[in-house]
Amino acid sequence: MVRSCKHFNYEVWQLTDTDTPEIEGVDVVIRKERNVPQVLFRYRHLSELEGPYLSLDVDLFITSDVSGIKDQDFDAVLTARDDGGQGMRYNGGVFWVNNNDFIKDCTTLIETYPPEWQNWTGGQRSMFEIVKTGNYRIKELPCSTWNHSPGDFAPGDFATDDFDSREAFIYHFKGGRKARMKDAFKHFYP
Repeated sequence: MVRSCKHFNYEVWQLTDTDTPEIEGVDVVIRKERNVPQVLFRYRHLSELEGPYLSLDVDLFITSDVSGIKDQDFDAVLTARDDGGQGMRYNGGVFWVNNNDFIKDCTTLIETYPPEWQNWTGGQRSMFEIVKTGNYRIKELPCSTWNHSPGDFAPGDFATDDFDSREAFIYHFKGGRKARMKDAFKHFYP
């Protein structure tokens, strides 16, 4: 992720715990003691920032300039799943924040969730619930373009629709796709 961001000269901040090594190429490292589950830790970290910022998961890479995700007319710009997501309409791997009160409200809600949601899926669930309140101006962008998860493919096989004909700005190698990320990255940045 960092290398693809640096390809476009973006400044990269690593929000991490006190033990994780600094990732090569990041511009700023912000550390906090980690004493809560993963998702709650991330959202508490984000709550301390000032917008605007783009939040990206580490298991993705950028293939085109993503400055178009910025939109000052909205409190947040979220990537929406095409299928509606069943309570997790938004994929928390990519989102833009102008008004950090949105993230603070998400964090407050995550704190009420069961531990398993605080560790996994809580951020996406909270975004869905906070958006439903109508308290924030939200813009939705399709995951298919702004947070695309490629399908299955064989190592070294990138002559598929997922890479050659799709016009995705960001590819998200979530789940089992992570094993293919390094080879796919070479396709874009030899």
